[in-house]
Amino acid sequence: MKRLINKAIVNKDHNFGNARWVRNIFEKTLEIQANRLAMDGHISNKSLTTITEYDIMNKTD
Repeated sequence: MKRLINKAIVNKDHNFGNARWVRNIFEKTLEIQANRLAMDGHISNKSLTTITEYDIMNKTD
């Protein structure tokens, strides 16, 4: 997540809004996590509280 945020800051334009962007990334990450868990079928307390690199990096821009 830190790499993703740093990349966004380096490549920002005049329309970039930090808080809105982070909120959107977080919401999309949770959506991807939920879809991943649904496909896996094995849902545990640990998996519900774990966000993977896949969840963060497989968002759509």
